[in-house]
Amino acid sequence: MISVNEREAVTAANSSVAISASTGGGDTIVAVAPFKRSTYKNLNLWQFLPTNMQDQFLCTYKPPTQNNQCRSEASTPLSSRPFVWHTMTMGCPAAHTKGFANGGFPASVPIMTVYPTGAVDDITLDSSYEGDFQSPTSPSFRGGKGNGTATQAAQGDDSLAALKLRLELQDRLTVIGSQILSATTACILASLDLALNGSALHQAQIDRAPTFGFLMNFESLLSTQGKEYGMLEDFAAGARWLRNVFIQFRRHVVTGTFFSLRKYAPPGSNANDNNCLLLTMGIDDNHMSVLPQSLASGDEVVHVRCVLFSQGVNEKQSLVHAYKSSAVKLQERINQDNLLELKRIYALYRQLRTDETENRARGSRRLRANSGMKFAATNDADEAAMAIDRHDLQALDDLLDQIEHHICSPTSQYKKNVALLMDSSDFCRALGGARVTCCKSGKDRTAMSVTLEQARLLCAELQASQGAALCANMRLYGVRRRNVLMNTKADKFAFNEMQRKMLPDCYKPPAGTYKSGKT
Repeated sequence: MISVNEREAVTAANSSVAISASTGGGDTIVAVAPFKRSTYKNLNLWQFLPTNMQDQFLCTYKPPTQNNQCRSEASTPLSSRPFVWHTMTMGCPAAHTKGFANGGFPASVPIMTVYPTGAVDDITLDSSYEGDFQSPTSPSFRGGKGNGTATQAAQGDDSLAALKLRLELQDRLTVIGSQILSATTACILASLDLALNGSALHQAQIDRAPTFGFLMNFESLLSTQGKEYGMLEDFAAGARWLRNVFIQFRRHVVTGTFFSLRKYAPPGSNANDNNCLLLTMGIDDNHMSVLPQSLASGDEVVHVRCVLFSQGVNEKQSLVHAYKSSAVKLQERINQDNLLELKRIYALYRQLRTDETENRARGSRRLRANSGMKFAATNDADEAAMAIDRHDLQALDDLLDQIEHHICSPTSQYKKNVALLMDSSDFCRALGGARVTCCKSGKDRTAMSVTLEQARLLCAELQASQGAALCANMRLYGVRRRNVLMNTKADKFAFNEMQRKMLPDCYKPPAGTYKSGKT
């Protein structure tokens, strides 16, 4: 038995985007990409899908310089090719169907890997597998180790309450993990697409993946009041869970139609205490061609690295600050924990970049001396290799110090410090990370954030003038209002006048673009 709303949701899925391709035998394979509206987030049939997930691209073009015009016509200089910034927007990964009466996933419970297959060994979950669920916190998964609430639940086999708690946590983490892993997969596929279409930035991101990993930077605009407090707890748990995921690629007929999931023991880890997952993605020959040889052959895997920074911006967060509520400590803890993770990631990036710079200098001299390589081709190769590394290390050091100041300064505790979100997003982009912006539904506050970020990118990278007017026009005429229409069948952002006044100035929608509505 399903509700009327769920029946309508199933009907809507029939009009989802479909990608088809023909095999050599004439058969057609269709990959269906269902779209989960923000109004479907409480429906059981849609609980494992990310809410309102969208890829947003900002494409710019720099005319070739005089030096580039002197190159041969056969070579297209990278500086004259379109430059693309990618941002993903979505509703926060959270178990809406499980409710938030008791909050979200407890921070005191250690994150264990969710095994949707119900397997203990190496049984694989692919896109056609249907299996039973087993608790990731049971003794067979945890090897008898653990502490806190999770240990009590795992050892309390005679307690019905403990069993219920264990199953509820497993169900909640399964839903969260499915949503946040979908976002990660979509970001990787977007990077492959952009690299295939000539983006030097994304090609460098993929080339570095075997050693650096794939960095996911999530930005949360959730408040720490009411149901959004529980959503933020779920989101933080999902970010910690994602750090245990590794990605492998295999050749397939159509990109995005094959995925498999299994337990994985990274080299050097203890196989008896393994909490990691390996996601195998099927991609076609074209996408396979942009991968480094070690990834294309399957010899190496990509470690997913994840950071989450959160700052509530709506009227509910204003209320939390006005009453100096202790609820703000959740946001502080999340930001502090992820600052430590970001420092670890940056230390790896710094070492990797130092090594690459030395190797690149030696290799470039050797190529020019021995191979007779054309100047244009050599210059293009150097430009592709330097796509991410255009940021000075000292500037990145200073930016990281600024992020730490935003998080650790006592004066920021009861303020909407949106500069933290801006600086952390700039920092992670400089490291070659994928950017994901989230609020409850991924359409209103998220729209304000992504348009602000795109306007800032244009001002910083292309020296665009009148950034505030540019941002307002994106909100007035851009694609985000179409996204609202897709979700709620209305073309205005869901803010009333009071809610708009409580937003930080840089997040306020222009007149004529908002009214009270569904979220």
